[in-house]
Amino acid sequence: MMTSSETAQADVIPISVGARAGYYLGDSGFLPVQLDAMYSVGFNLRLGVYGSYGPLVNKPTGIDSGSLLRAGVQAHFRLPLPLI
Repeated sequence: MMTSSETAQADVIPISVGARAGYYLGDSGFLPVQLDAMYSVGFNLRLGVYGSYGPLVNKPTGIDSGSLLRAGVQAHFRLPLPLI
């Protein structure tokens, strides 16, 4: 027989995804968009990858002046905190 906490643990999907966007206010406009994917390996540890792309636009002329492309790996560890 499973307890309620075991049932809740069994229903959790170990994969998460996220998206981010922003805007840089400087001499050139910059609009980065990032996607993340994480997988829970247990022990309060999540491992994942991310990718980001952002075009750079010169504000006075409106001409595309390049872009920024990033990709990488990430790890998140959650410290167990006692409930008060």
